[in-house]
Amino acid sequence: MLHHLLSFYAKHQLDRSGTVVVGVSGGKDSMSLLNCFLETEIPIAVAHMNFSLRGEEAVHDADFVKNWCDERKIPVYIKEVKTHLIARELGLSVQMAARQLRYSWFHDLKSEANARYIALAHHADDQLETILINLIKGYSPKLMAGMRGFTDPIIRPFIKATRAEINDYAESRQILYQEDASNADTKYLRNNVRHWVVPILKEMEPEILDGVIRNSQILQDVFAGFADHLERIKGDYLKEVYGVYSFELEKMRSLPGGDALVFNVLREFGFDRSHFLALKGWSDGKWPDAGKYIETDTHRIYFYHPVVWIEPSLNPKKALTIDWSQKEIQWYNQKIRIKPTEYNADQLNPNACFIPIEMTQDASVVLRNPEDGDKIKPFNFKGSKQVSDLLKEAKIPIPLRKRVPVLVAGNKVYWVAGHRLADLNSIAKPGQKGYLAELLKEG
Repeated sequence: MLHHLLSFYAKHQLDRSGTVVVGVSGGKDSMSLLNCFLETEIPIAVAHMNFSLRGEEAVHDADFVKNWCDERKIPVYIKEVKTHLIARELGLSVQMAARQLRYSWFHDLKSEANARYIALAHHADDQLETILINLIKGYSPKLMAGMRGFTDPIIRPFIKATRAEINDYAESRQILYQEDASNADTKYLRNNVRHWVVPILKEMEPEILDGVIRNSQILQDVFAGFADHLERIKGDYLKEVYGVYSFELEKMRSLPGGDALVFNVLREFGFDRSHFLALKGWSDGKWPDAGKYIETDTHRIYFYHPVVWIEPSLNPKKALTIDWSQKEIQWYNQKIRIKPTEYNADQLNPNACFIPIEMTQDASVVLRNPEDGDKIKPFNFKGSKQVSDLLKEAKIPIPLRKRVPVLVAGNKVYWVAGHRLADLNSIAKPGQKGYLAELLKEG
């Protein structure tokens, strides 16, 4: 097994002087990985999580790992979590909650232990089981590639090793380990795949693991190329204004692999296949009523043909008291430039507003989101106008209406940035000193 570890380090050009946190359950696979590291001079620490799922057996496993490491003076970190409780709170399966808890803690430990990598003992048989489960569950095609051997900082040095090789290694080194009784429990899909499906496949095709290792790497390379392609497409088609993202649905769908591109863009915002299918239905002519949206815990999708708008679900409320000594103000992904000037009506437009120096001494000059009841007395316009009506008449999509910057002094709106300027004749005279606030086109 040592050759698997060393060749893995060589292939990925890993730093052998960097400390590795080895995830150890106490079972044969992880104890073999731990022993393998001890045959090198690579510095290690050990992490063991007790998921509180197996009562005294789990406590015994934690004690076994701790005592084993203490005897060898290896730094060891033990953590106990109430997985059932956390799974209910998060609305996840117990297995999914355990996975999230484990990986989150390992990443935290990387900093605490001043480590370079986190090593896990997944091997080729695990890879086959994972791919089969993903196929059975109908997960994303990307998951058909299985687990990556190296996704910094996660390393899986045994990913090309078979369970048989690990068994031989453990026996030859007389490695002590714990048996996990839950590995035989057929209420878990993975155990059914391991004990029933995989043996039949191996009987049908004895070299199946070689094929899985080879094709998994090919698919991972394919999807890595697709990820690069997706980033280029996003740069060309996905736009951001005020923290809201948008793209033209039909244009993206018309590209080679367009539906896959759209689906993967949506996934980055937490949407799944059901959301994609709903959006696809909108694209095919089943348009939603105005203002309707698809929502997850974090984002909403609106569709104003032909554009998809994706906004955070959180309240966009934002207010900035302007520091006039700054040269620029950041408003979401946009910038507003501030510069001293003298009042000149010719330099004013919907993208630029003049504020007299006397007003800048008032702390009530604020840049904020539009609020219900906001009114503006537009330049060259009789009477006042509701800001909400102004934005609606300008056909500004709902997600952006909530985030357009509005400059307010006291309770008066002087500027709806990018759209309308108030009549400034009552507060500014030619040559008067002040500041020009200008919405820049690029963020």
